[in-house]
Amino acid sequence: KDSFQATVERMIGMDVESGRPAPGHRHGGHGMGGGRIRTPLVVTSVGGMESHPLFAEALLDRAMVLSEDPADETIILVAHGTGDDDVNAAWIDILEELAGHMRDRGGDAFRDIEVATWREDWPDKRGEWIARVREMVTTAQEDGGRALVIPARTNSRGPEREFLEGLTFALGEGFAPHPLFAEWVVSQIHDGVDALTAQDTHLVVQNRAEEE
Repeated sequence: KDSFQATVERMIGMDVESGRPAPGHRHGGHGMGGGRIRTPLVVTSVGGMESHPLFAEALLDRAMVLSEDPADETIILVAHGTGDDDVNAAWIDILEELAGHMRDRGGDAFRDIEVATWREDWPDKRGEWIARVREMVTTAQEDGGRALVIPARTNSRGPEREFLEGLTFALGEGFAPHPLFAEWVVSQIHDGVDALTAQDTHLVVQNRAEEE
């Protein structure tokens, strides 16, 4: 997730190479700086989950486990969210992309797939979003329907039970542990190998050009 990108890149020294500033608290409350990893090896980063199809498929599996009759059920994807309005809007777009992947993989059998963020670490922001999700849950129950609340998180759950207290809903879990999470990790390793190979090839070509 890009929530951790700045911190990870600082840990492996990419901020020094790129001249980017050290991470702050801009992304979702997870951007605090940490120690550096000191190694003679070449290290890189390759992005994160975002709207990855494997992430979407795993979230759909979470919903299917809870499902009794998809035609009467609404999936509600909820993520952590951020304090910055523009970044939070970008996360809503990512959730919509996840919902699209889910529909393509059989999620269109459900009555609907809704998305929202909690913005849980920002008291002046979260009240409005809690109200939105509560309304989603209430609307999902109309005409004998059910709400399936699925946390779009790396693992576990968020503040769903606290924020939705008093409402009836089925609650799923995040990406890990799930067999597709392991598959996603392997895909990230392959992406990293490809990135390092491309970087090494570029350096070789550059050095040969300088020698000539």
